[in-house]
Amino acid sequence: MTSGARGPAWLGIGAQRSGTTWFANLLLQHPSVDFGRDGRKEVHFFDRFLVQPWSNALVGHYTALFDPSRRAGDFTPSYLRCFWIPELVRKVCGRDALFIVLLRDPVERFASAMRWYTSRPGVPPPDRRNEYLNWVRDKGNDAIWGGMYARQLEAWTDVLPRERFVVMQYESVRQDPQAAVDRVWRDLGLEPRPLGRVSERSWNSTPDAQATDVWAQLPGLRDRLRALYAPEVEALVRTWGVDRMSWPNFA
Repeated sequence: MTSGARGPAWLGIGAQRSGTTWFANLLLQHPSVDFGRDGRKEVHFFDRFLVQPWSNALVGHYTALFDPSRRAGDFTPSYLRCFWIPELVRKVCGRDALFIVLLRDPVERFASAMRWYTSRPGVPPPDRRNEYLNWVRDKGNDAIWGGMYARQLEAWTDVLPRERFVVMQYESVRQDPQAAVDRVWRDLGLEPRPLGRVSERSWNSTPDAQATDVWAQLPGLRDRLRALYAPEVEALVRTWGVDRMSWPNFA
C-alpha cells in the first residue's frame, strides 16, 4: 500500500474456522506487518452497515487505525460470507489492498463450526423439542453457508479485482507455513524472512467442546455434506486452482 492511501494494507476476510488466528500471527512475525493501532485481529467494522446507515465519521475512525508507514491490516473472517460488505470495502480500501482468504475442507469446517456452537452457553436440550429444532436449523444453516466458498468469492470478485486476492487452503498452509507467509509478504511488497516458532496447535480447536464430535458421527451426514458442497469444490478447482487432494472429503 502506498503512503497516504486509505484503509488497511491487507484485509483477511475468511473463512471462519480455517486457522485464521494462527495464520495472522504468523504474518505478524514480519517486522513490517501489523494489526491496527488498537492491536485487534478482528475489527468487525463493516458488519454494522447491514442495518446501520453509512457513516463517514466511522470510516475515518476505521482508516485511522492503520499506520500507513506499515503493512497494517484487519483479519475478520466472517466478512467472506457477508454479501453487503464487498461494496463497502471498495469504498474504504486503497486500490493496492490485498485480500487474504484461507479455505478449509468445507465438511471439516462444518463440523468445527458445530463443535464451537455446541460449546457455547444456552444450547437447548433435545427434549425441549421446538427450541432445540430452532437451534439446529439456525446454527446448522449458518454452519453450512460458511462453506459455500465459491459463491462467496464470486460476490467479492464481482466488486474487487480478482488479482488482489490470495486464496489458500488451510491444510496446505499447515504443511508449509513458510511458503504461505512468503507469498503474502511478497504480495505486500516485503522481502520474506524465516519464520520463528510456529505453533503446532490449530486455532480451529475448541478446548471445551465435547470430546465426541456428534456432528461428524451422525449416519449419512458426511455423505450429504459432500454432495452439497461438491459443486462448490468443483467451481473452486476451476476458478482458483484449489487442490482437491488437500481435502480428503473430495479427493
